[in-house]
Amino acid sequence: MFKIRLAFERLILEFTEAKVAPFDVPFRPNVPKPLGAMLSYLKGTSSIPSNILNSVSEIISICNYAIHEHEVSNKQLNFVRKSYPYLYKALENEFREEYL
Repeated sequence: MFKIRLAFERLILEFTEAKVAPFDVPFRPNVPKPLGAMLSYLKGTSSIPSNILNSVSEIISICNYAIHEHEVSNKQLNFVRKSYPYLYKALENEFREEYL
């Protein structure tokens, strides 16, 4: 679960730091940015479909819950494991279309 969360975090930071930070005061360079805040920012400002961002947010929430040693259901684990590869690729493609 940690690896999945970290993969999404790195992807989001990779594409948003260079494009968002210079133009938005709350996202200053060299200041840690909460992942949830970055997702909320993207939901309000990007053309990335909300169903992708909402699903990524849900996966990150489940991962955070598991990382902090809370019990997650088999249904949640299966959702993360089955959805992760497709959502990661979909988000990556959306970033490439929007920011490159």
